[in-house]
Amino acid sequence: MRTPLHALPLMLSLGLSGAALADSPATGLESSHLLPPPTSLPLTVSYFGETLARPGLRLATELTLARLGEHRLFVEPALGGYFHRAHSLGLFAESLMGYRHAFGPRFRMEALVGLGYLHTFVDGTVYEARGTSTPSPVTNLGRPSVMPSAAVSFRWNLAREASAPPSLFVRPRVFWQAPYHQGSLMHAAVEVGLTLPVSL
Repeated sequence: MRTPLHALPLMLSLGLSGAALADSPATGLESSHLLPPPTSLPLTVSYFGETLARPGLRLATELTLARLGEHRLFVEPALGGYFHRAHSLGLFAESLMGYRHAFGPRFRMEALVGLGYLHTFVDGTVYEARGTSTPSPVTNLGRPSVMPSAAVSFRWNLAREASAPPSLFVRPRVFWQAPYHQGSLMHAAVEVGLTLPVSL
């Protein structure tokens, strides 16, 4: 269908108005698709454990969803695991949604919630009794579980002026293992880690 010539100025005016509104800082909120392409990607390596006697490791990265001044909304996918001697080995994959608030150029506080998949393996030989026979060893296939979690973080940037500075953080957290027997099991854990920018 052809556009009447007399309508072209009106359409052009509407298009320019829409572009101006899209670029306007009136809301101050920048969604991730309007941000410039990142030149680096954060890589986080952290100690992950329920206690010092139940150590673990966690690897994560971070994707910014939106930011407004000192406020930032982000998502953090991660892989990790921990070892509880004489009890179990746990391996997990999770994704956390986080909110970060900046206090000056260095200190940050974060609140996070997430959902993951946890697979635990008994640390030892698994036996199974069939009928009245003597229990015999069976293959340890582990136990699949859903892993909801919640955490807070206290982060310190190691550089004042960098756009993606390296940082240290401490993150107390809780996560649940479900199903566990007839219900769920809550775990308390702590992360202590380092985040470094990796050039793309």
